[in-house]
Order: sequence, then C-alpha cells, then structure tokens
Amino acid sequence: MLGLWLWPHLLTLVATAEGATDWGDLRLPLEHVPYFFRNNPHLEQRCKDEDTCPYKAMLRETRCWGYEEKCPESQRKSLPQCEGEVEPTRRKSVPDRKSLFWRQADFGYVKDRMDNMKVFCRGSHTSDSSLECTDALGFCRGRNIYLDLRHANMTTRDRYRNDIVHNSTFGGHCDLDKVGLNAAMTTPVINKRPLASWMQEMEHFASLHPQPLSTGECDVIVDRPTLIIKMDEEYNIFHHTCVFMNLYISLHLNNSFSKHVNLLVWDTSAFDLLGYMSELRGAFTKHDVMLLKQLDGKRVCFRDAIFSLPSRMLLGIYYNLAPPEKLRVTFLVRNQYLSQTSCSYRCGIDNMYPDLARMRGINYITWEKMDALTPENKTALPNRTNYSFDVGEFVRLVRVAADQVTSHHDLKKARLRTHKGHREL
Repeated sequence: MLGLWLWPHLLTLVATAEGATDWGDLRLPLEHVPYFFRNNPHLEQRCKDEDTCPYKAMLRETRCWGYEEKCPESQRKSLPQCEGEVEPTRRKSVPDRKSLFWRQADFGYVKDRMDNMKVFCRGSHTSDSSLECTDALGFCRGRNIYLDLRHANMTTRDRYRNDIVHNSTFGGHCDLDKVGLNAAMTTPVINKRPLASWMQEMEHFASLHPQPLSTGECDVIVDRPTLIIKMDEEYNIFHHTCVFMNLYISLHLNNSFSKHVNLLVWDTSAFDLLGYMSELRGAFTKHDVMLLKQLDGKRVCFRDAIFSLPSRMLLGIYYNLAPPEKLRVTFLVRNQYLSQTSCSYRCGIDNMYPDLARMRGINYITWEKMDALTPENKTALPNRTNYSFDVGEFVRLVRVAADQVTSHHDLKKARLRTHKGHREL
C-alpha cells in the first residue's frame, strides 16, 4: 500500500488551460518513468490517451521498485548480489541474507516503512486535519497542520531545541489517538534524539478545536506541499549526504516527485545553515529553500506537510546501517557500473565508510600506513581534527584505485564494444 491517505494534488500533474497534462512537471530520469506509472495508473492511462505524452515508449515497460503490493521479484528495480562464497559458519543462507539486505538497504526498506504506517489523527471531513507516521515516528505527513511559533524566539545557537512546540501550539482539527502516539514513543532512547526521529515534535501534537484554518488564526497559510527536513553536520560529507538520501526515500514513501514543493529546513537556531542545500535543492524543488526562523513569531498553517526521514535513525539509511557482509546491490544511489571509492582515513570509524561503498556496489580502499599520517591536533578525537598525508603514499593509493577500475572486466567489455562500433562506422 502507498499510505492510508490519498493526496491527489501531490500525485496529479499540472493541467494546461486546454486541459492537457503538463508532462514537463514529471521531473524523473527517463528510466524511472515506468516505475512511476506503476504506482500511478491514472497517469499511465492519461499518457495512453494524450497524443502529447512524451513517454509512450515507457508504457511497454513492466517494472516496479519492489515496494508495491504486486511486484514480483523478477520485475524489481534491483536485486542484491553475493560476491564470493559465504562463510559456512554463517547462520543465514544466501537467499535469507539477500532478503535481509534488500529490506535493510534497498527498496524493501521503503516497503517496510509503508507497511507500518499508522494513522494517529483522523479527520471526519476533507477539510479536517490528519496525521500519519511510520514506527518510531521517523517519517510523518499531515494535512491542515497548525504550528504556533509566536513565542519560539529563534535567536540562539541551539539547532534542535525541544521547546519550540508544546501542547496547543502544534496540531490539527482531528480525532487524536493519544494512546497510540504515546506507544509509538516507547522505543530505544536513541530514537528520541533530534536527528533520529520527529518524536520531540510529535509528542506535543494536539487535537485542536475549532479548525484554525477556518477561524482566521493563521498568520501564514502555506498552500504548496512542504517537505520538512533536519540538516546534519555540514562539515562532514558523509553525514550531510544522509540528509539528501533520506529526502529522496521520503519522496518514494509519499509517492510524489513533483518539483512544485517547498523545502523547509527545521533548524531552531538563528543561523543560515543550509550546507549544500543551495546547490542540491534543484533536484527536489523549483523554489527557494525556507528556513524555520523565517516563520518565527507567526502562526503557520500547512495544507500538506511531509516530515522527511531524518539522517540518524536507528538502522536507517545510511547512518547506523550494517548490511550483511559480502553483499552488494544496485541501489537508489548507484548510477555507474564502474567506480572506486577511497577514504583518506577512517578517522577511527571502522565500518561506516566500507558499508557505504558496499551498499553502492563498489570497491573500497583506505589509508594503510599510519606512520605516514599526521594529525593536526594529537589530543583531539580522531574524527575531530585535520590530517596531513605523505604525498608519495597518497599517490600510491590513487594508483591502486585507478588500476582496480581499469582492470575491471566490465570496463574491458565496454571498451571492446566501443572499439567495435568505431570499426563498423
């Protein structure tokens, strides 16, 4: 299933004055269009009916991401692959380990989140509010949500204050399952950290009467669907990448890929900390990025709010992920068949970066000679200081990586095909 609430304005493309569909609003790679049609049969039918649809060739494709209700394994976007023999001491068989990998690090992860989506606040009419979330409140979406920031006073350095929202300042006009919401918060303490879930915000979600949108209590009404995200450390590219990876997965959870959306950074500090969002926002929206502090002092009503998966969920993507060993996959982030990743130094974190490389299905190398590595601050934690490297050793590692790529059998095949094509010309 694709969630318990239908959000038609998120799933429907823009219609022109003549009634035809603006297919330019479907901003997806061409190879992903068949998957989108699989989840949106009404748009697939519209493409069949309209002569202006540029995706006619995609209608012949029968593919699915893997999280759909009726998606056979043979039609999935990607399948895990085992490299080499699995140790006989391993308890799980190869099929079991493949299934586990698919659920933890592939589109099976999306399916698991969809399957445990729960409604916590249900409205009686279409003009009412609603709220539904996954387990541990990692992903939530709401309709007609009220947020009172008149006393937020975002003037400090604290990026994730837990006093921004409290009872009666955050909620909607709907019947709240407070018992169910409280039960969703009885999870490991790590899930209650700001970058692990939306718990510290959702625990204050309240049933409001009457509907703020109908009583003129909203100083600002945000009509455009809004993706709300929490930014991780900008100075660490690994942590920062987690933000965008989970934002992309959230689009799948919501089955919405339009760029007519807002991006709102939930940061309670007084700073403009956008990180690489300025450069990457074009992949998600046509509009300027919003900061929470821009709404400081106002009562805000969101027609549609999507609280994106945060970057540091327990067993999330990528943070804290530990996929089964010797498995690799063509996952959401893998676009090239040939690549090599290297980490100059793991900074005392042994498994995180190799896991990232294995998820993407590429080789991994790192610094080997510790006597050729010098920390700037010898008393600081390994991941909290800069390093200088021996130039000769650095060049050697680059050459090792280059040799592994140039000797790859897929690259040799590609070169043979290119050479053959030139000869035929």
